[in-house]
Amino acid sequence: MLAHFHTGNSTIVSSDSSSYGLGAVLRQLGDDGNLHPVAYASRTLYKAERGYAQIEKEALAMVWACERCEYFILGLPFKVETDHKPLLAIMNTKNLDELSSQLQRFRMRMMRYSYDIVHTPGKDLVAADTLYRNPLPETGDTNVEDDGEAQVALIINHIPASDKRLQEIFEAQQDDKVCKQLCKFCKTEWPSKEKLPPELKPYLQCKDELSVTDGLLMRGIRLVIPPKLMPEMLQRIHTGHLGITKCRSRAKESVWWPRISAEIQEIAERCTICIKFRRKAHEPFIPSEFPTRSWEKVAMDMFYLEGETYLLLQITIPVIRK
Repeated sequence: MLAHFHTGNSTIVSSDSSSYGLGAVLRQLGDDGNLHPVAYASRTLYKAERGYAQIEKEALAMVWACERCEYFILGLPFKVETDHKPLLAIMNTKNLDELSSQLQRFRMRMMRYSYDIVHTPGKDLVAADTLYRNPLPETGDTNVEDDGEAQVALIINHIPASDKRLQEIFEAQQDDKVCKQLCKFCKTEWPSKEKLPPELKPYLQCKDELSVTDGLLMRGIRLVIPPKLMPEMLQRIHTGHLGITKCRSRAKESVWWPRISAEIQEIAERCTICIKFRRKAHEPFIPSEFPTRSWEKVAMDMFYLEGETYLLLQITIPVIRK
């Protein structure tokens, strides 16, 4: 039986997702100390949404659940329950530029709510889990397909690479067994760390940032570069001999692979040109004592202006401002 909503009671929104549906339930703490359901909701995933990575489906479930319950929760503090622990960091502490564009959009849609996200084991998230297993069919018009196409265009246009270069990277990813397996994991689920092949373990720490956009494997808004293209990309990043910090900043705009930061440092430290122009550490300036009278300290130097040579004379004059 559904309970009436009371603005002063503790409120919890639970959400869950599967490969084909979403489920949500709104509950409140009653006077008897128990949680009582206020509203239920479920639906199937649209065609465009079925291609989302699992982390994106979980985020979608959370956003959709809150938007369905917006009439009750907007302007009030509440908790959001999820059985997908990585969402806690994605919706709270991670920088936006570390997330895929899809996750960025989901997080920004949640910014209008006053919520705390908590992790609840799947075995305790019974109601939402049951609803997504029995979702209602698609009804009415939706702009999901159009939004998906617009999202792809936004991501691809952001990448500073020509269509020819993107095609080259796409083909290299398709030929690389690691990239192909990562694409598969993005669309299904990752195995446990113990069952993960050694060559895939370097990608485990960023698994929730990986996604497939228009066939391209990406980490956030950066292209994942397969081993075949790494040497060439490293040389391109190092072009201009900008130094370690600026080269890392350049790479952060568009490309990524495991150890990219360390490899940029290694190539810069071996480069004779970078070594030649590297800034040398200077001793800190020692402040001089304040002068007590005019002409106590005098400085001179030569300078050139419009073909003429001048002698610059500088004196210090103590001035007390009132």
